[in-house]
Amino acid sequence: MRVEADTYINGVVDRHRWDRTPAAAFPQQLENAADPWDPAMLASFLELESFDLGPLRERVETELAEREMVTLSELLTRHPLTHGVTELIGYYLVATGHQQAVRSPHHVDREIFTTIELPGGGTFRCPDILFSRP
Repeated sequence: MRVEADTYINGVVDRHRWDRTPAAAFPQQLENAADPWDPAMLASFLELESFDLGPLRERVETELAEREMVTLSELLTRHPLTHGVTELIGYYLVATGHQQAVRSPHHVDREIFTTIELPGGGTFRCPDILFSRP
């Protein structure tokens, strides 16, 4: 018995590179929470710094020493963001108990949204957090 078949081997060099014609233009302004973000604002995300969650945890604990509960928006009214979205993400990590041995008593409320003012301008609409004592 003899079988004949055409065999095609597709390698990386066999495929044509996809070119977008015409090139997609980057918009001058993107919108989030009904406020425009300009390209310079987006470029600042490239310079995000890493930071320790310890000071954020301490800030929450200090607020909770004075009251039973505090929302993210209340916390940020007293302690405005200095590191922008990176710091905001840090508060979500604190609320979810990231790298903590015990279960977090905090709650991320996905039904109530708050608008956060970012340093340097712009706003970000995100779910509110209820920080509470254990």
